[in-house]
This record gives sequence, C-alpha cells and structure tokens, in this order.
Amino acid sequence: MNCDDFRHRLLIDPLSPDPAMRAHRDACKACAAEAQRAAELEAQLRIALADEVDAGHLAVQRAPRPVATRILLGLGFGLLLIAIGWWAVQSQPRDDAATPQLAELAVAHVRAEIGLLDGPRAQTVSGAEAKRLLQSLGAGEDVGSMAEMPRLRYAGRCTIGASDGAHLVLDGERGPVTALFMPERRIAAPSRLEDDRFEALLVPTAHGALALIGEAREPLAEMAERITGAR
Repeated sequence: MNCDDFRHRLLIDPLSPDPAMRAHRDACKACAAEAQRAAELEAQLRIALADEVDAGHLAVQRAPRPVATRILLGLGFGLLLIAIGWWAVQSQPRDDAATPQLAELAVAHVRAEIGLLDGPRAQTVSGAEAKRLLQSLGAGEDVGSMAEMPRLRYAGRCTIGASDGAHLVLDGERGPVTALFMPERRIAAPSRLEDDRFEALLVPTAHGALALIGEAREPLAEMAERITGAR
C-alpha cells in the first residue's frame, strides 16, 4: 500500500482496523500523524453528533402541550411537582448516547501521544505530583487513588478532544496502560472498545469519566476495580 492508497482509505474510514493500513501507518511517519489527526477529529465529530441528537430529543420533549392537556395537568399539580423532582434527580448531566464515541476519542488521543508508550520508559513520577494534578481537575478520592499506585510512570495535564483532562501512564500486566480522566464527561455505565491494537474500558467516576487503554488482553477491569471500586 502506498501513501495515496492509505490516504484514500483514511478518507473513507479514519478508524479502520485494516491490517494493511496499520502496517503502512507503522512504516510511514507522515501518514501516521495524518491518521492520528483524522481519528481524533472523527471521534470528536461523532460526540458532537450524539450531543446534537440528544438536544433534538430534548426540544421535542419540551414542545408546547395542547390547552386541554395543560388543564388536566393543573388538576394534578401536586403529583406533577413530585414527578418533576424525580425527573431532576434522574436527569443529571451525562453523555450516555456518546459513550462509544467517547471511547473512540480516548483511543485516538492515546495514538496521538503514542510516544509515551513506545518510547523509552519514563521516570516514575511522585505520588504527590500526580495527586496535585488530579485534584486540580476536580477528581474525587476514587480517581485520586491512582496517585498512590506504585507503578505510575507518567502524569500530565492534557486536552482530550476539546476539554482539559489528566493523562497518566501506568505499568500494566501486558505493557503500559494509559488512564485518561475526563472531568467534564458523565456516563451511566462501563463501556468497552477494541481496535487493531488497543482495548479500552470507559468507567464512570464520582466527578467524571475514566478511560483505561491497554494492549490486547490487558486485565483492565481488574485495574478499574482497584482504582474506583467498580465491579
């Protein structure tokens, strides 16, 4: 596969797991950089589309009700107040519809920072330094526990998509594992993603979302349980 073929296929599917595309990307630095940019842009576009769909649904739900319906609702005003209170609790900010796209964005971010994984082993960072970073982003005690993990080798502030977050690298069982804390994202349940190299696990936390990205067959669920207590 030459560069023209690679870029043509990249336009068709920026997240393609095609082995031939991966082989060319590994051999050509220029195409690898273009693929990373395309993958991250694709993931951001999918999240934006999911958010737009959610907004459209909300607009439909808030359409004006007929006069007769408003009169009937007025008769049960007390029950309506109870229902509104319950709805307010259940509708806390979250990105349920965008969860798969958020996982894709996390993997694309790891590919864009691949030097942190494939380069020389970074010097282990101090727990105090990592804890200050996580606290500055509003992380709770669950995510903050990563600062105490003995095999933490990198911690830095970064931009994930269009939002600030924390990028940490830990030693896993099968290689380095990236942990991305995204304080502005809310998800309802864990979600998994696999591509041609990485596996990703997205889990909810007290104050945001946490993505763990490792090599194939890395026991990410066990690591997530140690960090957040999630089962």
